[in-house]
Amino acid sequence: MVGEAETAEEALRLTDELAPDVVILDIRLKNGSGIDVARALMRKGSTARVLVLTAHDFEQYVDALARAGVRGYLLKDTPPEQLIKAVHDVYEGHGVLPGRIAASVLDSLSRERRDSPRTPDDLTIREIEVLELLYQGRRNQEIAERLGISQRTAESHVANIFSKLGATTRAEAVRIAIEHGYIKKQ
Repeated sequence: MVGEAETAEEALRLTDELAPDVVILDIRLKNGSGIDVARALMRKGSTARVLVLTAHDFEQYVDALARAGVRGYLLKDTPPEQLIKAVHDVYEGHGVLPGRIAASVLDSLSRERRDSPRTPDDLTIREIEVLELLYQGRRNQEIAERLGISQRTAESHVANIFSKLGATTRAEAVRIAIEHGYIKKQ
């Protein structure tokens, strides 16, 4: 440890003077927050990596901390050996989150992924071909004939496309496909 500060201004001044590799900040400071200090360090182009400590394990902090350039977030009751490991991990460029927060963030990302349209990688080549035919206004029987597949298979492809894109109609599927670059508007 090379310095200690009680205020946001003092933390910024000491970071400038001492140029530490890792800055450990409390999320709540006397006249600001650790997030404010992290943002200021990022704006200044500081190379110091930031680890924030807090008494609260609120998932909503994670997004604000990440946008502020914070590399780690730990609870104040973290055992000393884990804190030391976290400092080393942050120094090496790794992200650090308490286990229960990491699990919550992963759950949230999973829900978000499930509820949002997929990326082009999620559609098969055949599904993209079907989408192009949907864009042309083709019905299932025409799609089947064009692609040399059964009508039931064409219907399955359309159902899969709806599911993957979160669409409920052909028009909506085509709109989403155009918005996400699956097919080009002609």
